Amino acid sequence: MPKPKCLLFDIGNVLVELNGRPIQQQWLKQKLSLEDNWRAWIESPIAIAFETGEIGQQEFGDAIVNQLRLNISSQEFLSHFKVWPHRVYPKVFETLEVLRENYILAIFSNTNGLHWSYLMSELELQGKFDYYFASHLIGMAKPQPAAFTKVLEWMNVDAQEVLFLDDNQANINAASQLGIQTELVLGFEQAIKVLQAREIL
Repeated sequence: MPKPKCLLFDIGNVLVELNGRPIQQQWLKQKLSLEDNWRAWIESPIAIAFETGEIGQQEFGDAIVNQLRLNISSQEFLSHFKVWPHRVYPKVFETLEVLRENYILAIFSNTNGLHWSYLMSELELQGKFDYYFASHLIGMAKPQPAAFTKVLEWMNVDAQEVLFLDDNQANINAASQLGIQTELVLGFEQAIKVLQAREIL
């Protein structure tokens, strides 16, 4: 397996710890299992539209509250949703400094305007990477193969020159099918172990 030239990171559950689920159980009038709760979120056409930049945050908040019949207002939901990204995992920044000496560093995240500004400013991810690919800005989201293809084009690298780290198996599968090197990780400690095992760190 060739050593990659580029390290492509997801954000949530890889670089940044998330604060539980985006939809809290106590907001639901009809209770769901944690698995069904998560599926309702990732398969929601409203969430997908928000993360690909098709709708704004107020329309998103109103629609999610109505679609899932939440017992809070859209403003309350958006206030909680903004801080779903909780904190940058320990060791992220110092590890990125070391990696940046020898590798192209990039982010590819399914995200939105509300979170993006928070991640870049409050959580200070701005300036730590060579490339930033946010789904709401490029108009495409993982696991769409076309999204990965465009990311490769924009970075001017071949698929096999990239190592992609993500916490979602569907995203890993899509990237692998294009020839991208992949690793499924949950949390930055796992990411460090993967990078050490590959002699990247």
